[in-house]
Amino acid sequence: MKRGFLSGLGSYFCSKFLAGLLGFPKNWIIGAIIVVVSASLAVLTFLAAYRAVPNRSWAHAVIGGLIGYLIIDTVILSVYFLLLLSPYSWLVLYK
Repeated sequence: MKRGFLSGLGSYFCSKFLAGLLGFPKNWIIGAIIVVVSASLAVLTFLAAYRAVPNRSWAHAVIGGLIGYLIIDTVILSVYFLLLLSPYSWLVLYK
């Protein structure tokens, strides 16, 4: 499942690389930062996935890939909702 997770994470960074390329005409500084960071993270993640032990089954690879692809957005949404629902959310949101 580790190889599938890392492959999904690398695919996530590749999609952010493409999103950074699409964002170049609007704001080229942020687009360039997104492209450089996500491309380097995608390469490192795919190299780690290549070195990882193969999955035991195809289902483990698919589930791990889905978890790897969705994990970063899930963490971001979780932190956002924790800040939104906390008793001190007015300190964070209304600065």
